Amino acid sequence: MKTVILDTSFLLACLKFKIDIKEGLENLLGSFEILIPDKIMDEIEKKEIKNFLESLNYRVVEIDAKNADESIKKLALNKNYFVATVDKKLKSYLKRKKIKTLYIRNFSKICLE
Repeated sequence: MKTVILDTSFLLACLKFKIDIKEGLENLLGSFEILIPDKIMDEIEKKEIKNFLESLNYRVVEIDAKNADESIKKLALNKNYFVATVDKKLKSYLKRKKIKTLYIRNFSKICLE
């Protein structure tokens, strides 16, 4: 089973463009588990998209980090996890570290980089 860390930017883009995260991840990865760092959950509550997450089976993990991006980096570097993000700066960092990323193509499809 593959593990995917979801970033706030990815969640907001999927909500905006009405992309089915579960279906997109199943098509790419088969079986998967979703992790959301606690710092991301703090951002999500501010943006009021918790209802969007209710359809996903996810687990919140506590990471000792100063912000959301740092929590994603720490978690992804310590494990062989995928990171779903549309944040260009974060994607660039993850690419340099050889961490697999998922992103949105043409406002409609989840793709693996």
